[in-house]
Amino acid sequence: MFYDNPATYLDFLPDKVRNTLEASEIAKTVNPEIDSLNNLIKSWVDNKSVLHADANGMTRWEALLGLMANAGLELEDRRRAAHAKLMERAPINMETLKKIVSTYLGVPVDAYVDDDTVYVYYRGVDARNRIRPLEKQVEKMIPASLLLFILYRYITWGEIRKQTWNGLRPKTWDRVRLGEVKT
Repeated sequence: MFYDNPATYLDFLPDKVRNTLEASEIAKTVNPEIDSLNNLIKSWVDNKSVLHADANGMTRWEALLGLMANAGLELEDRRRAAHAKLMERAPINMETLKKIVSTYLGVPVDAYVDDDTVYVYYRGVDARNRIRPLEKQVEKMIPASLLLFILYRYITWGEIRKQTWNGLRPKTWDRVRLGEVKT
């Protein structure tokens, strides 16, 4: 967009005026002001969406959505949480639940209901510090009669068997166990 381009005040002047000392001095003052205004416009445009918002914009979005602002989380994690909150809608079904949790965590998830319990499994990201806020958010969406468990799915021996030992050698056991292996 126009606000991504640096200001070039002299380019808008006629050739006769462009090369004067006065025009050069004016440009030294005008260009930073125009750049500052362009940056402000860019910030306004970016902060209209949770997917592009900066830290200040995310603080505003978290307040609007009633999310607990957590400055300890990365900006991308805060964006995912706000995006997942925007995706909430009643009544919720399993596909919507999977999309919301997947958006929040940033990885694909599996989910199913067994009697009165909803199980959601994820793999590929260490999200321990983000699970509790996610659980609180999802518990507001599902019926109160259901229990919710969001669990990490470790890799199984059957999945590891598809690999060779030489292929696994560069990885630590923790990385293999946590599913950082393409199966």
